[in-house]
Amino acid sequence: MKKITIPTLLVALSASLFSCTKDSELTEQNENAVKSSAWFPVSLQLITSTPTTRNSVFLTGQRPMTEFSSNAPDGYTVVAFTKYPSHTTTNDADPTTYRYAQLPAIIKTQDENSDMRFENTAGIFSVNIFNADLPSKAVGSDQFQGYRFRYILVPNSIYNKLSVNWSDYKAVVAALSLSL
Repeated sequence: MKKITIPTLLVALSASLFSCTKDSELTEQNENAVKSSAWFPVSLQLITSTPTTRNSVFLTGQRPMTEFSSNAPDGYTVVAFTKYPSHTTTNDADPTTYRYAQLPAIIKTQDENSDMRFENTAGIFSVNIFNADLPSKAVGSDQFQGYRFRYILVPNSIYNKLSVNWSDYKAVVAALSLSL
């Protein structure tokens, strides 16, 4: 009976060693993979003129970046987009038609031109929206209802090799095999 047990144990031990090697290989590959968030809204708050904000007035919203715990890891580029209903910028009555813009971007709303920017700091994705026409005047947050945001973490090795127009959202998701 001991002869049967020892070979069985050796087979089980060998299988676990080989499976551990494969798992670690997969982890290394996943560390170099493209990572992306789903589309998400942000709650916008008005930041008023202060010496810290250099006397500008703007809207800001934040969301934790769950794909990593601090700034974008070394070796990655963060590409961010906004998705918004076309009727918010035109007289198009169809609320299901969307436009996409890479951030930073100047987006013409019905009231003014808005300068939309993003930052990623300490694992927080922040959107800041300024009045591009008059920075000392606040933009109304109601015109940004329906706006969604998405960030994509692209390894620099892929970012530098891909021949894609990074400002064209549909081309980016096609090149990276992501869903719209």
